[in-house]
Amino acid sequence: MYLAAQLRILCIDDHQDKLKVMGSILRRAGHQVHLALGTERGLRLLQELPSLDVLLINHRLSAPPTTGPTEMDVVTFLATHRRYDSVGVVFHSPLDESDLPVEHQQWQRVDVCLSLPFEPVELLDAVFTAYMLRRGFQHRVTYTVS
Repeated sequence: MYLAAQLRILCIDDHQDKLKVMGSILRRAGHQVHLALGTERGLRLLQELPSLDVLLINHRLSAPPTTGPTEMDVVTFLATHRRYDSVGVVFHSPLDESDLPVEHQQWQRVDVCLSLPFEPVELLDAVFTAYMLRRGFQHRVTYTVS
């Protein structure tokens, strides 16, 4: 429906139920999906995977105080390693894009903001958009459910 190619997607979240739902939606669409519970596991998996097309990460992963890596640490890791230049990044959050912290320089590395709750088609569209943006298209997209 969206791409003939199977995308390689890493989903990082701190809620097992959300990971399972997102994984199920993306797998049904034909994508190869890796799930990581928490940023620490997500960073390890990111470094272990031989290749990746899209990173889907919860913006509110680590509520302060936290001792481990935050979601912005993951995005910073992507931004500082050329190997990941073509990886699309989707933030999903209960906040809309205007409420997200733009003071982070790494914010520019985020391609798509997906507001919670979202419909399956919005998740698929966000993943597709992030993938395409990293391949030369120049539009950022925010999806919200009315």
